[in-house]
Amino acid sequence: MNKSLLIIILLLLPGLVFAQNYVGYTIRGEIKGAPDGNVYILKMFNGDTLNRGVISSGKFTIEKNEKFSGDVTVLCINENRIFSNLFIEPGVITITGEYSKPSTIQASGTPSNDAWILYQKNVAPYNQKIDNLGAAYRVEKDPAKKNAINQERGKAYDDFYTFKKEFAYKYNNTIIAPMFLSAGTGYLDYKGLKELLAKLDPKTPENWYTNRLLERADIMSRCDYGKVAPDFTLKDPYGKKITLSSLRGQVVLIDFWASWCAPCRAENKNVVELYKKYNPKGFTVMSVSIDEDKNKWVEAVEKDNLPWKNQVSSLVGWECPVAKMYGLGYGMTGVPYSMLLDKEGKVCGYNLRGEELKAKLVELFGE
Repeated sequence: MNKSLLIIILLLLPGLVFAQNYVGYTIRGEIKGAPDGNVYILKMFNGDTLNRGVISSGKFTIEKNEKFSGDVTVLCINENRIFSNLFIEPGVITITGEYSKPSTIQASGTPSNDAWILYQKNVAPYNQKIDNLGAAYRVEKDPAKKNAINQERGKAYDDFYTFKKEFAYKYNNTIIAPMFLSAGTGYLDYKGLKELLAKLDPKTPENWYTNRLLERADIMSRCDYGKVAPDFTLKDPYGKKITLSSLRGQVVLIDFWASWCAPCRAENKNVVELYKKYNPKGFTVMSVSIDEDKNKWVEAVEKDNLPWKNQVSSLVGWECPVAKMYGLGYGMTGVPYSMLLDKEGKVCGYNLRGEELKAKLVELFGE
């Protein structure tokens, strides 16, 4: 962890010092009927190889006896992915099952792996209900009945997500907790992230998901309400450099979007309307595209009739350094994503869209 993260933990989150437990791990597997060859442990998020070994007569052992960060992985034998959600953490992990019946394969022996077995058993009814409603919706012809089924399915999804959150709170000493809770945190401001982190057991061994939450908290601490937003410079479609601080003196909406993002394109209509109304009073927009294709970006700007000149992009997609600097991260937050700055460049609004953005501008400028 870098220095800023340690400051966050030690000063801003008193009492929340996550465990740095590097006792190593051992994975002992016995997969009946598995072919001889190689065994790989791949990082779930991006497919990177974390460790590997050799399997013979269905048995294998993989060890690591040095510093490591816990993670969620996929177990592969030769070229086949046979088991997902294998939690790598300190201790001895036992994997058993039959190669020809992947559903029988499970991992046990450490807190996260044991909790995952419980999760799979308890979540099954929620998944089954959602599947059944989905099947009923597809075959139903009557519009009124389809609508009723769709509403019931929506409630089933709400129940499912509530269950996941409650499970994470109950087993907050496992990697499952930050894995579940880190998804879709884009709506959380700095205060919300601190509250979420406080729900995690500080004795949980260091892991990739908790580290991501800590990194995002570190970023959001610098983009908190009342703070001057980090300055940046990016190029417009014509190669001209535009710097955020050059817009000081105006109320600025920093709007992260992409040509392929349907909700972004829909929100553009609202922003255009508000821009036309409040630009004469001192409101402007800095649109930061996370596109990779310049032509699609420019085409979307033209098609949506975006009147402001501050259209910029690094054209590197989710790797956009400005997006990262403002807390936008693949798998945790999505687009549209925005921050509203007052005339002094200080953050005064976060992820405001639709009526919320309109209400804030009314507050700042009046009707």
